[in-house]
Amino acid sequence: MRLLRDLLLRVFHRHFQLQQWVKIIWVFQNCSQSPHFFLFFLFFFFQIGSLQRG
Repeated sequence: MRLLRDLLLRVFHRHFQLQQWVKIIWVFQNCSQSPHFFLFFLFFFFQIGSLQRG
């Protein structure tokens, strides 16, 4: 579990700029009580998938 977390952090640090992290955190805090929360997760997993494809 710890290895998986470290790997994810490494991938995120390599592929995500700080601005994207700020945007993700902002969206997470503002939309967690709204229907957009689901759309945010779709977007997030799409980003992960595109990273894995290269």
